[in-house]
Amino acid sequence: MAVEKGFTNIGFSRLRDFVDFKLPDSLDEISYVANATNFRRFILNKFGKEGLDVDQLIADDEDTRLTYQGYRRFLMSDLRHIYTLGGTRTSNTYKRETKYLAKQMLVRGYAFAGAIKQNFPNHLRLSIHQSTGEHKVSMSLLNTKTGFTTPWHCSVALMADGEWMSAPMGDFKENPRMKVVEEKGRPSYFREMTDEEFLEEPNRADEAAIVQFEDPTVSENYEQERNENFVHWEDLTYDVKSGGKRKRLLDQVDGWLRGGTLTALMGVSGAGKTILLDILANRSTSGAAHGDILVNGQPRNIASKNMAGVVYQSDLQFPGATVREALIFSAILRQPKTTPYVEKIAYAEEVVHLIGMEALADTAIGTGGEVLNSEQRKRLAIGIELAAKPTTLILLDQPLSGLDCQAALSICALLRKLAQKGLAILCTISQPSVRLLQSFDRLILLAKGGKQLYFGKIGVSCKTVISYFEQNGARQRNAEENPVEWVFEVTGSNADSDSPQDWSETWNNSPERKAVRKKLLQLKEKFAGQLESVNDPSASDIIQQAVAQLDVRDLQRTYYKYLFLEKMQLPLDYLKPDIYGQLLADSAAIHRPLYPL
Repeated sequence: MAVEKGFTNIGFSRLRDFVDFKLPDSLDEISYVANATNFRRFILNKFGKEGLDVDQLIADDEDTRLTYQGYRRFLMSDLRHIYTLGGTRTSNTYKRETKYLAKQMLVRGYAFAGAIKQNFPNHLRLSIHQSTGEHKVSMSLLNTKTGFTTPWHCSVALMADGEWMSAPMGDFKENPRMKVVEEKGRPSYFREMTDEEFLEEPNRADEAAIVQFEDPTVSENYEQERNENFVHWEDLTYDVKSGGKRKRLLDQVDGWLRGGTLTALMGVSGAGKTILLDILANRSTSGAAHGDILVNGQPRNIASKNMAGVVYQSDLQFPGATVREALIFSAILRQPKTTPYVEKIAYAEEVVHLIGMEALADTAIGTGGEVLNSEQRKRLAIGIELAAKPTTLILLDQPLSGLDCQAALSICALLRKLAQKGLAILCTISQPSVRLLQSFDRLILLAKGGKQLYFGKIGVSCKTVISYFEQNGARQRNAEENPVEWVFEVTGSNADSDSPQDWSETWNNSPERKAVRKKLLQLKEKFAGQLESVNDPSASDIIQQAVAQLDVRDLQRTYYKYLFLEKMQLPLDYLKPDIYGQLLADSAAIHRPLYPL
């Protein structure tokens, strides 16, 4: 490298050059393994500190503590493929073992520092992370928006806004927006795709699972049209009357959802997350909503009543129906009357494949988790909304609740697949891991009372969100802290936190919010649509008329019609009127059809 770069005032040395230990001139894999143990023992005996109390150093010395935390973090990640859980190795055992290894690495590190000091007494060590050790100077090798680069196993990425960012390679590889840039035929760095590039880039991992329509021309046009879908809102407020007084549950919330992207909606209890979902879904609410909600700049009206599919946290399904039957029922009942019956059945079959439940298509749903597990029931709930063929977006209330990490990641992968079809996805989630949160593109963060704290990109390892709060006065996040828990703490959202700063006011006056408002104005100008207030009386009247047209008897007839045509029959246990009344209408008694099929 020195020759290639033309360096003349710099030399390179290896640790083997500092010690009197005979090693082969050429270290291949076998000779390395054969000599590594003896070499390390020699270094420890000659340069190590006798009686070194690592635990005390971690407690007292800031530089040692930072190094120890870095070792632990990457050991936890790297060794999980070698020392797998199971048998006598529990999660707690694995953590205890990695702590021990990290401390042994510190012991070796002090021996290494001793070897350097003996050979170069006046040396200066440049540290790529913040460090306070002897002979150390902290410096950032890149002008990154996150300050110091991440030590150990570090990769860098050129972000879409022109800034550089560093993180472990795994974080970048898991982000679907990142592409590897090669130089001289070798991988060099990651580059973040712009929104336009990302929406046009085929997801190779999901290509085989994407639904292929019978008419490829229609499918191509349909997807291309939906990829430009925007649902955008500005100054959205929502008030209810409580005890004769008006109570605000959403307070001037701004944002947008774009086809092809995933957005996470987070906040404490009482932040108005479910209310925002209901308003965006055009569901009737008891309070008064004000503000502008537009779809591609156009008023949201009865023409877009099938705009959104909503997956609520409650899990109400026909226990005696199979997965396929439930999807067919949703398709027949909720797709437009003008759609031929055969097409509805065929589309329901496509949804079976899209949600990955072909093997369970003829399995009865059952109750609870007795037949389908939690993840499979979530997939089915999503599929039932897909069977209705929403045109623009899918809204999900706590879709990851009750799932283990692997199942939650599987659901996130399914949502990404749906986004690749052009749908915009919005999910409420509660304190996810970094890996789960990275599955999303943007974050809407609300505080109690529906006050907005943030709307924007999440970033690799959540660094964009973290950077926003740190730059506006939040304490610096420790490397081991969960970013979501840290955000809730510094913003005063946790019950045990007491933040004196009004973060909603910080957001309202921030350059980030000004950029959001500018983007919303650009969207209005782009689509040149006519604004419609959410509480426009004419729109509300139309919606109420549409709701009034839903006849429980028609609902009942449709269900029995598809049972008859498909030669299906429910078990007698599930023909009780109270079950149908609960599932289909709050106060309706369901009986067998009075009209011939």
